[in-house]
Formats: sequence, structure tokens, C-alpha cells
Amino acid sequence: MKNLIFVLLTFLSLSVFAGHKQVGAVNMISNRNIDSKTDYVLLKTGTDISNDFIRKNKASTLDQAINNTVAEVPGGEFMKNVKIYMDGDIFIVNGDVWGIATEANFEGFKIGDKIFIKNSLLKSVKEKFTPGVIIGFKDRKSCLVKTNAGAVKEVNYADISKGEN
Repeated sequence: MKNLIFVLLTFLSLSVFAGHKQVGAVNMISNRNIDSKTDYVLLKTGTDISNDFIRKNKASTLDQAINNTVAEVPGGEFMKNVKIYMDGDIFIVNGDVWGIATEANFEGFKIGDKIFIKNSLLKSVKEKFTPGVIIGFKDRKSCLVKTNAGAVKEVNYADISKGEN
């Protein structure tokens, strides 16, 4: 019985890794027009494909898989050193994301923007909104904000608004 369980566990672990089949590798890929006069910089290197990466970036079309991966990086424009995987009928794209670091903005916000955080998120504050400044981007859902009190918070874009403080 122990041997049967060992064989089943081995088979299951191998089937998890066998699901992602590399179907291509390209030097550069993009769904956007690239300006040859712009000085693009490396914003994020490709990472190993984890379950979290697959969950965020999988798509039913190659175009959407490229967009999902590039959109994960604020200021991302295109990818280099790209590997294309398929898992059944799902596409996954992984590689180095290049773009414009100085003009990086996400969801209409950029680093240094003065914003207000809805205070339903900050239980200790009695005012309706707390002022702060965006100090970094985490992903396509949230950013890092430093409040005027000096605290650094991870906040969803839906819970902040631009303003002068």
C-alpha cells in the first residue's frame, strides 16, 4: 500500500511540472509600436514560472498573455529573451520586460504623486481621507504609499485618489 501511495504521489508531482510545455523562444516580442529613438531600460528580468505567476499572466490568446506579462511592470513596453509556454489551451509568456523607467505610471498614477487614501482602510484615523505620496508600484492592483505621518502602506488603486496635500 505504501508503494502505491508513493507511486501516485510521484506521478502527481511529475504531472504538475509536465503541464507547461515550452512552444517557442523569441528574442523580442511586443504588441505595441516601439520607438527606435527612445532609450528603453530593463525594468524586470524574467523569473521562474511559479503558480502565482501563471495565475496572474495566463491567457487564452498569445496577444493577451504578452499584454498580461508586460502590464505587470509599470512603464513596461515590450519583452526580450521571451519563452512561450502552453498548458492545454492556455498561453504563458515569460521574459525580460523593457520600458521607460522615468515615465512609469500605473492606473493613471506615477511615483511622487500626492494622493488621498480612503480612511476605511486606516482604522486608527478619524478623518475621511489621509494624505500621502506614492513611493512605488507593487503590481497592477496596488501601490506603496507613504502617509504624511511617515507610515508606508500597500494600497489598492481603487482606494486612492489624486490630490494636492
